[in-house]
Amino acid sequence: MAGILPKIFAGLAELDEYAPFARTLLANQPRRASVSSTTARSRNHHAIVAHGQGSQLDALERNEGRVFDLVVRRFLGAFYPDAEFAQTEVV
Repeated sequence: MAGILPKIFAGLAELDEYAPFARTLLANQPRRASVSSTTARSRNHHAIVAHGQGSQLDALERNEGRVFDLVVRRFLGAFYPDAEFAQTEVV
């Protein structure tokens, strides 16, 4: 799948909402998609891949658009570093 990633990122870079994230991945070699250490079931399913074809987004119904948004966000997020959180406890 690594061979088609630049094409997918380029398509998503044409959509305003996802452009900053997709352009970053285009400019830099994306890291390998992360897999949760808690379960193997959380892997990305290759049948659900964001295609970024902007001409079809306007034709999506509201809930279809929401599903597309979730798929795109998860797909792009898989190539970014894991989030790190700092917690502060004040006593």
